[in-house]
Amino acid sequence: MNAPVAAPELDAASIWPGGDSRPLGTLSLTVDELQSRFGLQFACGTDDLDEYVFAVVKAPNGGQFCLLRYLRSPAAGTDVLIDARASRKDGLAYVKATIGVGPEQFDWVTDVAAQSGAAS
Repeated sequence: MNAPVAAPELDAASIWPGGDSRPLGTLSLTVDELQSRFGLQFACGTDDLDEYVFAVVKAPNGGQFCLLRYLRSPAAGTDVLIDARASRKDGLAYVKATIGVGPEQFDWVTDVAAQSGAAS
């Protein structure tokens, strides 16, 4: 497995070639677990919902995804966002190829990605 590359110095608004992101799913892993297991570095941000931490991860095939956790979210886990132009199936493949998580580590996956047989 290739080592993930975190790019927290990027502005969150500039990381999406398609101009926006969309959710892929929610990992059961916490930010602390992602940092210790994969050496990811998270940056801080704020939007109209809350303060958050995020890491942009570049996949070996050139794709990228963002791991995001709102600091005061009542839900557990870390959200995975992909570019609005990327297919959800490809986004799931980016996550698996880069940090090696299996379907059992997703608490929730969008319907499109779930239909690909990748997670339920």
